Amino acid sequence: MQQKRTLVITGASEGLGRATALEAVKQGYQVAAIARNESRLKSLQEESQIKHSILPLVCDLTDAPSVTRAFKEIFNQFDKVDALINNAGTWTGGKLVAELTLNDLKESLDLNFFSAFHCISECLSHRKENDILHILNIGATASTRGGKKTSAFAIAKSSLRILTQSLAREMGPLGVHATHIILDGLIDNQRTRNLNPNTVNENFMNPQNLAKALLTLCDQPKDTWTLEMDFRPYTETF
Repeated sequence: MQQKRTLVITGASEGLGRATALEAVKQGYQVAAIARNESRLKSLQEESQIKHSILPLVCDLTDAPSVTRAFKEIFNQFDKVDALINNAGTWTGGKLVAELTLNDLKESLDLNFFSAFHCISECLSHRKENDILHILNIGATASTRGGKKTSAFAIAKSSLRILTQSLAREMGPLGVHATHIILDGLIDNQRTRNLNPNTVNENFMNPQNLAKALLTLCDQPKDTWTLEMDFRPYTETF
């Protein structure tokens, strides 16, 4: 019997992360789901309806020792990790450059860069020499440019994009597939609906559709690896 492939996904308790975890289980993955909210992780595990398909892990991704403990549990449970999706992130914009403090920048880097960096480091340190590892880093339009009142967010997200590019060039020949995902639009969930009450349905991205697209990148053959991909609704101006 063929061994199941293992996916680690962060920010897995809601939104895109939750949708991707559930879709991955449907596609036959065993999933290590990382988030901060224990009750939401438990409900995710119950929703999957496939026993032992999801390993829920409560973890503060900004804290390196906490991430090390989580990945120790992952590698105790599973033989290896085939794919990592760094989905956790938080909007940290809203201030003009002149209003920014050092703490604003540190917070954004912790939430939107180091949360992914810690997980990447753990996967690389546990990876065996000949294992193929797919790493997907979820970015945003701000990954590619700064804008008014977006600088703190953009600095962290663009740093993650640069890290992805460096990782792909350094470790692609060794079997590590690093890809950066630009989400240029609103993901359809209750929070974004509440924040954008006048937005029409066509302007939202369906998280289930995004999840299916992301998982195709976790199974690409070596001769057709994607470095960067962007997704947006057809109504988006860009």
